[in-house]
Amino acid sequence: YDTTNPKYTDGDLYINITTTDAHGRTAVDVYMYTVDLSIETRIQYSVISQSKTVGTKIYASINPQIRLSNLSDDPIEAGYDYAECRFNNGTVQIVYGNLFNLSGPIGVEWNNSLSCRPVDRVGNIGNWSIFEFVTDNKVPTITTNP
Repeated sequence: YDTTNPKYTDGDLYINITTTDAHGRTAVDVYMYTVDLSIETRIQYSVISQSKTVGTKIYASINPQIRLSNLSDDPIEAGYDYAECRFNNGTVQIVYGNLFNLSGPIGVEWNNSLSCRPVDRVGNIGNWSIFEFVTDNKVPTITTNP
């Protein structure tokens, strides 16, 4: 079985084996396998630490915790193994489970990008999805006029 052959797609694969003995008797055995060559789902994100949405921007606290969801599309639950994630286009990190903990610089508002893709237990790799947010650790400035 060659998984790089383009004629195979996700779904059921049936293999029929016909055997004939020396007396001409024939037996047919049918085996069914599930072919899983892809992950069609894209990871979704939510901030579970303190955050606020203003317009279309999400502002998160200095040490945001991001929950990853929509991790598997396998109906038979061969399922999700881990996510590969990059924070601000940095090195890929492996995330087991569904939480990603971050820390940001002190005293500034910082634009961030978290990109993740799911990997299932048979090694299929999904597509990257991107979550953009602002880490807000800047003290507000207040001015008064006499």
